[in-house]
Amino acid sequence: MKRIVSAVVVLFLMVGIGTIYASSNSAQNLSTWYNDLFQKRSEILGSETASHFIVGIADFSLFVKQSMESLDMNIEDMGDNQLEKTNSTINAHRSELIDSVNEAAELQDVSFDDYVSNRNIEAEILLEVEAMLEELLNE
Repeated sequence: MKRIVSAVVVLFLMVGIGTIYASSNSAQNLSTWYNDLFQKRSEILGSETASHFIVGIADFSLFVKQSMESLDMNIEDMGDNQLEKTNSTINAHRSELIDSVNEAAELQDVSFDDYVSNRNIEAEILLEVEAMLEELLNE
């Protein structure tokens, strides 16, 4: 008899628990659990994404700053080199012009008649040397 009474009590308990479970909204409980879990995971993912994004922007900003400094130095070096080349070219041309002016001044001091007579003397000497060589070769 004890067995029958215990079996009936267990049966009523099972029916009661089944009724309570059936009357509850298990889909709502599952949905609430999922939404809570999703919200927590979304917050974690969002904060990690934001922190990595901020770090990435800071790194990119540093890269741009270093690139600009490097470009500034390169431009300055190129400008200095070009200025040095230009100055050396100008100095070379200036020296050539000064030499040309000095040469022109020297030419003004020399008489053209003296130059012509010197050239005539050189031509006469050349003719005489040729004549002497011709006489020697003919003998």
